[in-house]
Amino acid sequence: MTTTNTSLSSVLSAYGSYGGAFSGTGTTVASTSQNQASKASSSSASNSTPLSYQSPAKAAVARQQLNTLQSALGKDIRAALTKAGQHLSGTVDVSLGSDGKLVFSGSDEDKAKLKAALSADKSTPSLTARLVSLAKQAESFDRQSVQSAALTTAARMAGKTSQNLVELYRSLMTTQSSSTAVFSLSDKSSQVAFKGAVSASA
Repeated sequence: MTTTNTSLSSVLSAYGSYGGAFSGTGTTVASTSQNQASKASSSSASNSTPLSYQSPAKAAVARQQLNTLQSALGKDIRAALTKAGQHLSGTVDVSLGSDGKLVFSGSDEDKAKLKAALSADKSTPSLTARLVSLAKQAESFDRQSVQSAALTTAARMAGKTSQNLVELYRSLMTTQSSSTAVFSLSDKSSQVAFKGAVSASA
């Protein structure tokens, strides 16, 4: 039995979707892997397996849309902080907790400043609502990217083991490490990053 560990960032780079910040240029996966992945996804109904494949083009568009949203939100939050006479000394990470509420990570001082600015915000939709929406969209994008990455990795591995593509895909998804979408905000910039990895035994 051979154990293969593939980092999420390296696999997603083939789709122009990175495990880190939205920057850089991805490489194109082999056409054979794409074709195998697409065929497997199309036949998912007959196999009763939830295969999901997102093309590199669609992934790139979704990535750009997320980047546009987070960039605009970051600017608006910094403007709210400036209006309150505050600025962040470091970076505050914002993610969505299991209860659907925002989770803040950073220095106590910076977290207090950000929370105060969000509480004082009177815009519609509110900055808080936009943060929640961004987090949900980022998690959805990440989930789709992980599924596509797992399917493409399975397509690459098919034929090299006794398992077929569907079995490999199931193995990848079953042993997938948890991934969290994080919105990072500083006094100068913002970004959305994904923390996680895809691993499988085949």
